[in-house]
Amino acid sequence: MKNTKIMTFEEEKRRETVKTAYSTVLIISIFTFVIRLIYFYPVRALNESGASDILKIAISLLCSAAAVFIPFAIYGKIREIKFSSFFQKTPQKKKTAGISFFSGLFLFSLSAATRLPLNEFLQYLSENGFVFHETYPSLQNSVSGQLFYLFAVPLITAAAVEISLRGFALGAIKNTSNWFPVLVTAFLNIFLFPSWSDLPMTIISGFVLSWLYVKTKSLLSVFLCSFAYRFIGALLTVLSFNMDLSGYITALGVVGGVVALLSLAIIILVYKLTLGKKPKDAFSKKEGIKAIFGSSVLYMLIFVSLVQTFCFYVNKPEEDEEQTTAVYIAENNNKEATL
Repeated sequence: MKNTKIMTFEEEKRRETVKTAYSTVLIISIFTFVIRLIYFYPVRALNESGASDILKIAISLLCSAAAVFIPFAIYGKIREIKFSSFFQKTPQKKKTAGISFFSGLFLFSLSAATRLPLNEFLQYLSENGFVFHETYPSLQNSVSGQLFYLFAVPLITAAAVEISLRGFALGAIKNTSNWFPVLVTAFLNIFLFPSWSDLPMTIISGFVLSWLYVKTKSLLSVFLCSFAYRFIGALLTVLSFNMDLSGYITALGVVGGVVALLSLAIIILVYKLTLGKKPKDAFSKKEGIKAIFGSSVLYMLIFVSLVQTFCFYVNKPEEDEEQTTAVYIAENNNKEATL
């Protein structure tokens, strides 16, 4: 006869806590996709209209920011996460400043190294019939529109994403462990923002920025790093629209790659990758893995992300299909700076 273990109330409660640890944050993310679906077609219609570049960019940007910020802000309100808690004074200001500087330098340099080669790859795909639908309008020849794009996109994007993901989402689950909340918010960063024009940075920045917030407990540091690498992406977008940057791909790749590797080496050797003392009652490795990969919501999020990517951002039309309504990334050199 098989022995059946009788669980205590505390053990049952612990198991339930592990089971539901990250589910709510993942569910909140689904609402971002719902809001995106609501505004996608009206915004695309606006981008195809005769409205000014600044108006097109502003509406697209605000809709994208709202899609991320609103669900997580409501969640933060329910969890009573105070905005002031994002800007706690850290006892080791010099150490925090150093970690933040080299983390920002790493992301900035890596963005410079990968942006143009990825553009060449997207050019190859577009020549083979793939169409990438951008949510931002063509910059055309408007200097004011390009300047607005250059500063507004990284500024508002960084603010909305970092407050939502690092502030509210990570803030709600950070006491479950050290590394598992970092992993969860990195997943959110990847699945919520499937921008093909910035895919390497979307993946890497999700881990780096979540790690940095747990390490420094400073949302301001995370915001500055996020703004820095998004700014270089926006700058290369504007420059590539006005001039041919193909001759600079190798130079940017080599210099950016070297600086990124040196910055990463300093982070690992000097500041370490450890996250300090574990929170009280932190999950074990087994519990953390169960909490993340045992949640059905995670797989729902992956599915919805894939559907959004291939239905709304990229497809391969029939050869005789008109492509006038699609916006080619490679043709316009207008990289998507989505949240």
